[in-house]
Amino acid sequence: MGQADINSKDTYGRTPLLFAARKGHEAVVELLLTTGQANINSKDVFGLTPLSSAAENGHEAVVNLLQGYARSHPQSALPSFAVKRHSICDEGGKLSQNYKLGHRRT
Repeated sequence: MGQADINSKDTYGRTPLLFAARKGHEAVVELLLTTGQANINSKDVFGLTPLSSAAENGHEAVVNLLQGYARSHPQSALPSFAVKRHSICDEGGKLSQNYKLGHRRT
């Protein structure tokens, strides 16, 4: 029996990790990260990453998981633009209060 591609994409370029991060499914994100094969830097056709998607939807625990994974796996480190692109973090790198509350930038 063949194995599933953990980084497979739908028509919009969304991976299982991006879907899980976007919906705030912390346990699924953690499971995908523990495989060591999930690409945390993949972008969909709109330029969204798992990190930006989680942050835009106010999923702080998922943001922390992704940032922690990047710190402990330098080969997959999140580029700085992945965080700054959507102004989701304050100057200290923490999720801004607006995103913690689930508010999007207008």
